[in-house]
Amino acid sequence: MATGATAAASEATEQSAPDDELQEWLQSQRSAARISPGAEARTLLALARTATISTVSCDRDLAGFPNAGVIEFVADNKGRPVMILSSLSAHMRDVKADGRASITCLSPDFRGMDDSRVTITGIVELLQGADGKAARELYRQRHPDSFWIDFGDFEPFRMTSISKVRLNGGFARAATISPSEYAEAEPDPIAAFAAPISKHMNEDHSESTVAMLRHFGKLSAESAKIVGLDSLGMDVLVTKDSESYKGRLPFTRPALTRKEVREVIVEMTKQVA
Repeated sequence: MATGATAAASEATEQSAPDDELQEWLQSQRSAARISPGAEARTLLALARTATISTVSCDRDLAGFPNAGVIEFVADNKGRPVMILSSLSAHMRDVKADGRASITCLSPDFRGMDDSRVTITGIVELLQGADGKAARELYRQRHPDSFWIDFGDFEPFRMTSISKVRLNGGFARAATISPSEYAEAEPDPIAAFAAPISKHMNEDHSESTVAMLRHFGKLSAESAKIVGLDSLGMDVLVTKDSESYKGRLPFTRPALTRKEVREVIVEMTKQVA
């Protein structure tokens, strides 16, 4: 018969084992395969349709104060935000007087501080001639219902000179990206179809995600929902002991096309079957 002390020790060991497993998984997140900060920032800009712009107010009563508001925009092939502003907009007046501005984009599924966002700071300039025409066409491709952009009181602008990029990928995942690193990066090739793949996995194969997490991540969980996907792996929202944690489940090899993503997930699923 176990003594009281022995029973207590046994119970403590049983309780600490799952905690140790969780702590090891959380620790492993520091070295989990991820796309570069530059690529993540470029991807956020490529996916976003709206952003918050902060300009330097030129209004008499608010001169010099930040003037923030929501705009629609599109990123060009260098990741530079392009926007069409109305002459009625305070932001147009601001950037014509002082081009300094910051633009903040959130991840498409942003729900809180553990989700990704990026802020780009630089100089916004009016585009004219061929550059202005190209900007309108690019904007129209992203926002096909924007018939109003050809009205006379709307003009195209672009953050042509980028001074700094700050990425926050969630708790303990912040990075400052140089303008050159940002310009040289590319949006992740999986971004365009990450959402439908994640939706399919979550609706039809959620048990496979739990099994992959247990096998490759060494973490037993009650549930695991894919909340992000890129060429190097999956971002998962894990429920364990009624608590939620967001982490990374890397692929066993990079996947650069939709077909390759499907293949690597099937391979990983078979390994845990």
